[in-house]
Amino acid sequence: MKKNCLLERYILKEDGYKCVFQQDNWQVALIKWSKNRNVIEKFERHKETPEIFILIFGKAGILTYSNDTKEFAMERMETELIYNVKRGIWHSLIVEGNVNIAIVEKKNTHLYDVEYKTLTLQEKIRVEEITKSL
Repeated sequence: MKKNCLLERYILKEDGYKCVFQQDNWQVALIKWSKNRNVIEKFERHKETPEIFILIFGKAGILTYSNDTKEFAMERMETELIYNVKRGIWHSLIVEGNVNIAIVEKKNTHLYDVEYKTLTLQEKIRVEEITKSL
């Protein structure tokens, strides 16, 4: 079948994060991991904007942390859902095996509107317990 020349296509073949499309004030990025990412060292948050995650394929979960309750939570991602991490929410991803995830966010959020929280040893242990259910 001949490809439609009016469409652009994006794919990420190597492991990592890559912004594949930008327009006006928003962008789409892809994350690809071909091996487990199950040791979480830090969380991140964006104070000004939300961040959208879409599982393309694989087994992944979104971890969140509440400053108010000091609690961690994990939700296993499904391919038919769009996940909106609201602005200001600490979050991280955990994956098993070969995974592709699309991210939709404000342009350059990952460069200018990001804050990191390095986990303490006790927090790492709590996160490890939660993620066993992935």
